[in-house]
Amino acid sequence: VLSRDSRWIAYAHYHEDQTVELRVIAIDSLDPRVVYRSEARVAMVPWGWSGDGKSVLATIGREAVIVPLDEGSPRRLLDFGERAVGGVAWSPDGKWLAHDGDGRVALFELASGMERVVAEEGRLPMWSADGAWLGYQREGKLWRWPVSGGPAVVEREGFRAARPWGWAANGDWFYAVRAEKTELVVLGVDGGGPPERVATRFPSANRNPVWGPDGRLAYVSERGGGRRALVTRDLSNNEERELAARLDPLDSVAWAANAKALVAGGMDPKSGKRGWWRVD
Repeated sequence: VLSRDSRWIAYAHYHEDQTVELRVIAIDSLDPRVVYRSEARVAMVPWGWSGDGKSVLATIGREAVIVPLDEGSPRRLLDFGERAVGGVAWSPDGKWLAHDGDGRVALFELASGMERVVAEEGRLPMWSADGAWLGYQREGKLWRWPVSGGPAVVEREGFRAARPWGWAANGDWFYAVRAEKTELVVLGVDGGGPPERVATRFPSANRNPVWGPDGRLAYVSERGGGRRALVTRDLSNNEERELAARLDPLDSVAWAANAKALVAGGMDPKSGKRGWWRVD
């Protein structure tokens, strides 16, 4: 997961001896730093960064934990126990966690340790950039719940479960899903209505679509002969750019928060190294 200023990446690293580490690395560095280590093999997922960039929110095993990047001790916040969790989100002001344990959307207050249910059904909660709204998905709809109080309202209907998704800087919703058979890129259109398919030069061969903070789309596209390309598309003018990411295989892609770089997952054929690579 990228930090809010796009300078750092937090990730989990699994060793063959069962040790699992939470690591951070500067995006322009080759030297990762271990900030947490578990001697037992547990599921470890980083979810987000604090606003000051000094700590990382992660689930380690069944617990939500805030891990400082300095020498401080991790702060254990919440034990999910047997609850299945698909998404955890840290509020922009750092005061709340939202999660979807057991298919219910709930808020956990860091200061008091109190937890309350926002919606009896829902998944994949996401905060708006200003923290005024909490969004979640339920029954093929996007819901918006005002943190200041009041009932949740349906923002958009008629789409399959979408991930990743969230708000753009101007308040618009964005999300991307993949069609079941054709693998065409699909996205939501402003003002509600049904999803709209994006015309590409290589139909039925695109995958892993992700939205950038400036509204551009990035995805991995099959180019024939087993080659995969990293593509960005500006939907305002439909301009398509193929980036020189010489990775084989090329698996996935994520945007930096400043929209000036992509982070691609794959293997460099020359060195034989597999990992995450910055593509300006």
